[in-house]
Amino acid sequence: MYLFDTNVLLELTARRPNRPIIERLKRLVNGSYNTSSVVLMEIRHGTARNPDPEGAWKNVEDVILPNLTVLDFTRAEALKAGDIDATLRQRGRTPPRLDLMIGATALKHGLILVTRNVRDFMEIPGLAIENWFV
Repeated sequence: MYLFDTNVLLELTARRPNRPIIERLKRLVNGSYNTSSVVLMEIRHGTARNPDPEGAWKNVEDVILPNLTVLDFTRAEALKAGDIDATLRQRGRTPPRLDLMIGATALKHGLILVTRNVRDFMEIPGLAIENWFV
């Protein structure tokens, strides 16, 4: 099962989507479509900055959200993200906080993170990552 990062989900609403990504998403079975509430926040932020925010959000509601399980960022994920952040900072790394939150959600639920943005996630210990854009 997978947890999709923002860049993967936005392919569903792109004017010229990456066809291999769309085809791979279509082949997934029900229950495989998961994301973090943090990703939903990032998508909402993006649509709010769109020249037509209501239309952009409606597109997300119509195309992305119907088959997607949004996993909440709870206390367990917060503690996991905090531990990972502390460990990485002790090594001199400063990972993006939102990506830590997304990665912690994937870890907590035993999901593979699918993202184009592998570099920001690759130092999270134990996180399985797939880049479907290569």
